[in-house]
Amino acid sequence: MTEVHFTQIPLRILRGNDFERLPLLPKMSDSRPKDEAQQDEEEDVVADVIGEFGSWQLRLTFLLAMFNIPSTWHIMAYTFQSLERPFWCARYDSIRDFVTPDMWRNVSQPGNSSCEIWSDLNETLFTSGTPWPPTGMPVSETSRPCTQWEYDERNGTTLVAEWNLVCDRAVLVNVAEMTFLTGVAIGGLVSGMISDKFGRKRTLLISVFAQIVFGTVISFNPWFELFLVIRFFLGFVSVSVVFSAFVLCMELVGGKWRTISGVSYLFPVPLGYITVAGIAYVVREWRILQLTVTLPAITLLAAIWVIPESPRWLLAMRKQDRLMEVLKRAAASNKLPIPNDPEKILAKAPPQEKGNEGVGVATLFKTAQIRKISLILYVVWFALYMVYYGLVLNLSSIGDDIYLNTAISGGKNPLF
Repeated sequence: MTEVHFTQIPLRILRGNDFERLPLLPKMSDSRPKDEAQQDEEEDVVADVIGEFGSWQLRLTFLLAMFNIPSTWHIMAYTFQSLERPFWCARYDSIRDFVTPDMWRNVSQPGNSSCEIWSDLNETLFTSGTPWPPTGMPVSETSRPCTQWEYDERNGTTLVAEWNLVCDRAVLVNVAEMTFLTGVAIGGLVSGMISDKFGRKRTLLISVFAQIVFGTVISFNPWFELFLVIRFFLGFVSVSVVFSAFVLCMELVGGKWRTISGVSYLFPVPLGYITVAGIAYVVREWRILQLTVTLPAITLLAAIWVIPESPRWLLAMRKQDRLMEVLKRAAASNKLPIPNDPEKILAKAPPQEKGNEGVGVATLFKTAQIRKISLILYVVWFALYMVYYGLVLNLSSIGDDIYLNTAISGGKNPLF
């Protein structure tokens, strides 16, 4: 604890024939023992053994960063899958052969509305070979809502057309996106606690596997209601993939490299935006697009033989055998002395404090100061993500070429 002592510094102040000693400047003195004062930071046992950064950390940081790409694809793919195509009220089956969509729209829909049809329109007014447009229509000026629609699918199929998410059902397009983001929000909170309990590597690989399963099921799902449920879980596991890989990446390095690795970990995100725009431009069928952005993640499952568990998590959990295995492999790769004495390493580790058993999310709200900091951070991050995803996920509303807009937004990503 640093203490401040005020000392008497003699200065001559003329007051008659007297001189006075007045306290003017504080003199700083450190009452801590010399060894304690020099050791301001907790000793990094892992970095002492394997180094703060080396070839081992470089390879793993690069590999872990690649986990961002499939998750970015899943976030952006829905923008292309839910594109609205030109649509109109469906023609009668009996007239499809001789009444083109343009002819039908000219006589059937009031004004520019694609959600309504003239009330007095009926199938008997249309016969092959009669003059066009049919005489005597419309008789009244009232309209009625459409119950079926046709879509212009020359540029590919979308889930909007498959489940008729138009007119009074158009709001469901945004509902589907919100279910995904709700899964992201909840997954961001829960995945951290899961990885603390079961380990970073296990949480990461299980999340990747679940991401592949949910993404594949969506491709073959025939019901919109089930689509909403699966999208929620897809958002949950996608953010779990990103967060678990990030924490693991940060716990492999030490010192100043934590900042550098943390920033470098996010470099593939703009690449994900750019590549998904190219994929969606080529693959215009929404189900095939879903499979295209899902299946490449299978290659990441091979990382189970390459990516180690976090040595810092193993140290905190006192898993001695697995810790030594990771440290030996890392030290050998970084060309450092291979540790052989686990007891010596564990002895340097900070002791587990008995008061930490109850540490959890509730700890962030226990005191007034930490509660204020937590709430401020929640509001700031909520505002940032709301604006960021509001812009990114609504690029189709800007106009022009949605594929080009997405690629440009990736290249000029404001987070980088």
